[in-house]
Amino acid sequence: MAEAFELSKPDMAAIVLQSALPTSVLDSGLRVVFANAAFCKVLGQTADQLIGRDIFEIFPLSEDLEADFREKYQSSFDGKVTRSVIVPYGYHTHDGQAVQRYWQTTQEPLRDAAGNVGHIVQRVQDVTHLVSLQKSNDFVTAELDHRVKNLVTVILA
Repeated sequence: MAEAFELSKPDMAAIVLQSALPTSVLDSGLRVVFANAAFCKVLGQTADQLIGRDIFEIFPLSEDLEADFREKYQSSFDGKVTRSVIVPYGYHTHDGQAVQRYWQTTQEPLRDAAGNVGHIVQRVQDVTHLVSLQKSNDFVTAELDHRVKNLVTVILA
């Protein structure tokens, strides 16, 4: 049987720092208290520019989406791992070209030694490739449906 062990806070921070996924830690006020290099790179800001800011100031959302995210965050503070809906975002490359991407977040409770959730860890994943595959699949399905209907019409005629 595997033996359980505890990681120290510096060990946990080192793991999060090394993550290739953009990762941040939010406090109960939904303010960023930690951001790894990948998170900073996506936003084009330093950790010092992000720490202390409200997550919805960093990622402004529509009222409906913000309400959905707040619900997910609350569930994570209640001890559950949650995943957001897929959200589009746009940004400009270094040469000024506009780019449209899609992302999805996962929120996990971060417990203290007593087991209480004091923070949540949020990982951001670029899922643009999945959205593209879904669009392609939808197109092929619609085209197939159209051709089958045409074939049935020809046979009935």
